[in-house]
Amino acid sequence: MVLYLLNSGKKAEPPMTRHVRVERGRADLCSAEGDCVAATSGQVTFGISKSDTVLVGDVDFQFPTGERVRQTFKAGWKGGPVSLCE
Repeated sequence: MVLYLLNSGKKAEPPMTRHVRVERGRADLCSAEGDCVAATSGQVTFGISKSDTVLVGDVDFQFPTGERVRQTFKAGWKGGPVSLCE
């Protein structure tokens, strides 16, 4: 699963604007040019959704640049196989 956090409603994957990408236990702060820096610490908390097509929760990430990203999210779920372990 990949979660993109954006400051816009654009839906390109991967995003063409500055964003946070959360994937496989890692969060990266990425520029529009695609340069990314990994979070030094952070947490993702998933909430309870009333729909099986929406994922809700909160994130709190700290980056070595000193920037902190702390926000709630509501993301559309794009179906596909779910892997519980690798």
